[in-house]
Amino acid sequence: MSKFLFSLLFPILLLLGWVIRLEYQTQTGQEVRIRIKGYDPRDLLSGHFIRYQLDLGAFDPCSEDLGPTVCVCLNSEVDGKFQIASGSFRCESEPGDCQFKLKGSCRGSQFLAGVERYSIAESLAPVLQRLPENSSVILSLDSEGNGHVKKVLVEDQSLEEFAIKKLAEQKS
Repeated sequence: MSKFLFSLLFPILLLLGWVIRLEYQTQTGQEVRIRIKGYDPRDLLSGHFIRYQLDLGAFDPCSEDLGPTVCVCLNSEVDGKFQIASGSFRCESEPGDCQFKLKGSCRGSQFLAGVERYSIAESLAPVLQRLPENSSVILSLDSEGNGHVKKVLVEDQSLEEFAIKKLAEQKS
């Protein structure tokens, strides 16, 4: 009986620990705001997601071959509202003048940090066929540079609030 109970509870406790760790990292990390641009509104295999690319500014983090894992140095823009890339480096050798680092990898010339999807409610999907202009993402960065999506914004309102307003406009 105890083996059965253990085999039943162990995966549940493991999953619970993983969720608690992710939530802790999201709540305690450094917040950064990065502009995003959409390229595929839905991931048909995984439900309703907004897919986007991080807009890191004019710097191309994948121009050099730095290995399988690349860290991007993020610094604030002039207005202090968004972070943009100012350099890339091997994650093992962090430069001293880097305000925030974001860990990812390069697929061709595209930098991927694992934060390029955002789940949306099915009811909001009809008005979110394309990512609205002036969109950005709030990421929480842990000490290793791993990003966790907190929310997606359109200008200064959440993506959900934007979609609800658009739905209300269509109904009236």
